[in-house]
Amino acid sequence: MKKYYKLTKILQLNAVYNFIIGERSNGKTFACLEYAVKEFIKNGNRFAYIRRRRDEMKAQDIQKLCNKPIKEWTKGEYSIMNYYQNDFWLCNVDDKGIVHREALVGHRFNVQDELNYKSYEYPNVQTIIYDEVITSGSYLEDEFVEFENLLSTIIRDRLGVKIFMLGNTISKYCPYFNEMGLTNVKKQKQGTIDFYTYGESLTTVALEYCRKRDDNESKLSKSTYFGFNNPKLKMITQGYWQIAIYPKLPVKYVPRNIVMNFFICFDGETLKADIVNVDRTLFIYIMPFTREMTKKDTTIIYQQEFSVNPLHHRNILTGTQPYAKLIQSLFKDDKVFYQSNEVGDLVNAYLEWCYNL
Repeated sequence: MKKYYKLTKILQLNAVYNFIIGERSNGKTFACLEYAVKEFIKNGNRFAYIRRRRDEMKAQDIQKLCNKPIKEWTKGEYSIMNYYQNDFWLCNVDDKGIVHREALVGHRFNVQDELNYKSYEYPNVQTIIYDEVITSGSYLEDEFVEFENLLSTIIRDRLGVKIFMLGNTISKYCPYFNEMGLTNVKKQKQGTIDFYTYGESLTTVALEYCRKRDDNESKLSKSTYFGFNNPKLKMITQGYWQIAIYPKLPVKYVPRNIVMNFFICFDGETLKADIVNVDRTLFIYIMPFTREMTKKDTTIIYQQEFSVNPLHHRNILTGTQPYAKLIQSLFKDDKVFYQSNEVGDLVNAYLEWCYNL
């Protein structure tokens, strides 16, 4: 028998924000939609379904999202759910096969378009589902604030709204982790829920890292189709964080081989990068930096924050200084090496962020 994710444990904590991460197709979205539809049947509360960009899902893809056991969830009151003009409807089908939209149950939103919703009101929305919150692609500029603005538009001054944020473990970089102060997420164990509070405020976050599916059908399918010795597939097979393989240090070097160094401060972490010359070959080696940085004013730093210091920059892909051009050329020529795959993933996320500035 297939075993899918259930909301039972996280709902017991009664958090405002419920951040749920895990392997793809483990039932996260299904469970939240079931909760939302049953909330409508029980209390008349509607839901908001949110995605990042307007082009992430076409209407026909969203209609597939509606293919759920509505008759079971509504105890026979409605037979199907239908998507029409950015709204979700509970419907019945007559003997002639004609679909009748009978109850407005939810609305679709995009974070990208949050300004467009400000003139409207959504008084009955009590369940909010942000699906695919983690991406291996690019995030919107200042996305967390845009998302919070959208929540403000939907919620207004109501209490009791339940917010679900769903993500596959495809990248450890997600700006929401840092913005929401989810300090343990990258070390959190599967099958656990961390609970975060914020001083004297009433804001609470429960973050659940789903345990992997272990039913026989799931095991057999994964063993049959995804048994390759490739660590990137562990997100699919076990729900682990998807980590790419990055080039490691090709040769050892000593301090006199270091031409210069610079730092990357991104997503709450600091990396030290040495530009190294070994046998007249230049390359960059990047490693974690956990000590307190001294002499910041005279140090080359790439960071997300704006600065008036001429040595502090946001975008490592731009700049006309000799050292900036050298760094850019070494990245372009694939002369960059990493202490670990985690470091490589963080740098890759930073580069993706730079591309979208």
